[in-house]
Amino acid sequence: MSEHLIPWLVPFRPSRAAARLRRSPRWLIGFCVLAVLAGAIEVFSHSPAVEATLEHLPNSATAPEREAVREDLDAALPARVAMIPVQVFVSTSLRALMWYLLFAAFGAGDLPRGKQLMSISVGAGVIDQCERLAETLHAFYGTSLATETSVFPWSVLALTGEMPSYAGTLLLTSLNMFTLWSVGAVGWALSVLCSTSKIKAVLIAAAVWTVSAGCTIVLLHLLRNAYALSP
Repeated sequence: MSEHLIPWLVPFRPSRAAARLRRSPRWLIGFCVLAVLAGAIEVFSHSPAVEATLEHLPNSATAPEREAVREDLDAALPARVAMIPVQVFVSTSLRALMWYLLFAAFGAGDLPRGKQLMSISVGAGVIDQCERLAETLHAFYGTSLATETSVFPWSVLALTGEMPSYAGTLLLTSLNMFTLWSVGAVGWALSVLCSTSKIKAVLIAAAVWTVSAGCTIVLLHLLRNAYALSP
């Protein structure tokens, strides 16, 4: 594998990737490839996302109103795709910053450098896009369209079989095998990168994931209220 794509090894060989990134952190090329992948998945997921949005409009919405919503969503697609690199960069940077602050606050091992953490964060972003792709494939081939409250078969919500409050549904959907994959791989990589115990590193990775998931749930809840989407 090219040295520039070592961050993509984090989800699959976290120990090996972290050891190499500790010596020679490289994140820019890996980030660019990640941004392209995220943009491609955004285009791929557009059609089922539009249908899911139309399904969740109020029953009072007329056919012309639904068609107007469809046209607005289609027209907004190029702008959304253009913003993908910015969104990926912000999420990658914030995740790396939170890791740094937690390591600095708790003195867990060697304090990592920014380039090293950005490299690991790009690797975590690969898992995020794998989850996004799985959701899109589920939307195309599953029994129903995938939305942020869909019962994905790999989530805790599928195990409980219950639909709690909207925020609770989002939380149970977020807790899934991709969560375990991300926290486990990132924690393992951070433990090697910072020469600290796996338990401490996994706890830090889990804490950052919890903050990120909490912010996402709040944002989706606010958007749902703003657009008056039906549950």
